[in-house]
Amino acid sequence: MARAQRLLQLREALQKALQRTVPAASAGSQALDFGDWRALVQAEAALSRALPALAREGEWSAAERQALAELRQAHEVARTRCEQALATLGTQLHEMGLQKEGWLAYAGMSATLQST
Repeated sequence: MARAQRLLQLREALQKALQRTVPAASAGSQALDFGDWRALVQAEAALSRALPALAREGEWSAAERQALAELRQAHEVARTRCEQALATLGTQLHEMGLQKEGWLAYAGMSATLQST
């Protein structure tokens, strides 16, 4: 039963970390907030260290298989969230690239105005 409990702990850690990746709503702020992904990286690292050791303990009981299935489901949610965040970031970077020429012109004009 200890192995099932450890799997549940890993799932809970993954879910809590995933909650921290949700961007904070900052009213009136133009700053981009992508959430805090460090906890998810740490939970993923703990998972990758723990699973091989847990697997070496032998056959999985029904409770352990259920806990492992729940952990897999939480991991799939985390993987999907990562893919969504990557797509969002890619879109934002693309949009910034489209505006680059305008930003450079503005910066050049500002420098010219400041030097006069």
